[in-house]
Amino acid sequence: MRRLLPDSQIYMIYMDIRTWGLWEKLYWDSMEKYGINYIRGRVGEVYYTGEKLLVKGEDTLVRGPIEVLFDMLVLAVGMEPGEGTRQAARVFGLNLNEYGFLKPRQPNIHFDSGVGGVFLAGACVAPMSIEEALEEGSAAAMQAAKVLIRSSKQRVPI
Repeated sequence: MRRLLPDSQIYMIYMDIRTWGLWEKLYWDSMEKYGINYIRGRVGEVYYTGEKLLVKGEDTLVRGPIEVLFDMLVLAVGMEPGEGTRQAARVFGLNLNEYGFLKPRQPNIHFDSGVGGVFLAGACVAPMSIEEALEEGSAAAMQAAKVLIRSSKQRVPI
C-alpha cells in the first residue's frame, strides 16, 4: 500500500499479532521504515459519512475510545480452527491447545501427535504461512514414510 500511495496514512487496528522469524522483522519494518500506525483495539462500528468511512472503537492499550476517518477499509479476521479440528481430535484421541488447535506432543516438533500413525502438519497446529505449512507437510510425510517402510520390512513373505 505504501508503494502505491506513498503519502497515505495507514493504520492497522488489531487485537492480537503473533509474529516470529522473518515475519517479526517485517512487522517492525512496517512501523519503522514505512510508518504504519498500529492501534491495539477493537472496532465497534463503521459508518459511511458520504465521503469517508468513520471507524469507531476502543484503543485497548490506553483504554479509550478511538474514531478515525478512512478513505478505504480492509477487514481481516484472525485464524481459528474449525469444527473439523475438534472432530479429528475426538476420533483420533488427539489433544487440543488452549486456542483449539491440535497440540503436538512436543512443542517444537509439530508433526508428532503422540498417537501412533497420526501426523500433524500445517494450520491444524497453529496459524502459519504457506511455506511453513509445506515444510511441515514434508516433515509429516517423511515420518509417515518411515512407518510404512518399517511395517513393510516386518512382513514375512510366504
